Amino acid sequence: MCSALISATVVLAGATAQAASPSVGTWPIAARPGTTISVSGSDFSPTEAVDLYFDTTDISLAVTDDSGSFSTSLTIPMKASYAIHWITAVGRQSGLAAQVTFQVIRAGWPEFRHDAGHSGYLYNEVVLSRATVGGLGLDWSYTTGDAIEASPAVADGVAYVSSDDGNLYAFNASTGALLWSEPRGGFGGDFYPSSPAVAEGVVYVGSGDANLYALSASSGTVLWSFPTGGTLYSSPVVSGGVVYTAPQGGSLYALDAGSGKELWARDTGENDSSPAVANGVVYIGGFHGRVHALRASTGAELWSARIGGEVDSSPSVVNGVVYVGSSDRRLYALRASNGA
Repeated sequence: MCSALISATVVLAGATAQAASPSVGTWPIAARPGTTISVSGSDFSPTEAVDLYFDTTDISLAVTDDSGSFSTSLTIPMKASYAIHWITAVGRQSGLAAQVTFQVIRAGWPEFRHDAGHSGYLYNEVVLSRATVGGLGLDWSYTTGDAIEASPAVADGVAYVSSDDGNLYAFNASTGALLWSEPRGGFGGDFYPSSPAVAEGVVYVGSGDANLYALSASSGTVLWSFPTGGTLYSSPVVSGGVVYTAPQGGSLYALDAGSGKELWARDTGENDSSPAVANGVVYIGGFHGRVHALRASTGAELWSARIGGEVDSSPSVVNGVVYVGSSDRRLYALRASNGA
């Protein structure tokens, strides 16, 4: 797997020759203003102070260990423009310096249809508009080994894409550079058919091997997995430290996002529908022509509404209304409070 840190071009300022050139990297590689990021450096002089600059402003100080390495945090200035910036590390004694580019970004699209309620709406979008959308063009592309059936997720400057070739991919969202990929067995059936969801540095994705996986967003390392008993075509949703996932087998599971421990499970019938969460309630549809509303904390059913056909699509919850499509060719709007 690729390293989570991006090495930088080195600038030497009157320093004596070193066995290795200094380097600096960040995780994540892009973030919004006000975000605290991790900055690491190596091959500076031992136990020296290192100034960290955001562009030309000195905003933090680190001290290297006996090997000349440091690891610290840095907060992106609130007034930083949405553009490519430089983070530079300069050793006070040695004059050794290294720098890396860092992209300041707007809000991402961290899960299927953007948020837990599946609104599909980015409220603070400032780039795309009726005036600019016509100018969209291809920026980059990457060819995977098989079909991509699920939607990508974008968080902290990284695009996460699942493919039927058995890999979950992480790309630099700006350049398309592959950061890492994590395989699940490929064509043997262990593939990733669901859209990933990203929260607190973890990627959650369902697999054809009937497991929900939690992976490190920075490296792709599997943190935990949970056996659900059915293929996960539906996409997980993360809300309040809980991951909700629904396999084809018919049960909706609520799992602790940190450990994967089961909190509760509820039979909601056969489904491909992805759950949506809003105001402490989980909404999900099923092949049996019903939409269920369950209390997010316990799984207790609040109401169940029958509509005219199978519900393969995922509910979208906005302003107290649950919108859902059905195999009877109709779009339904249900009152979120009682299913009317």
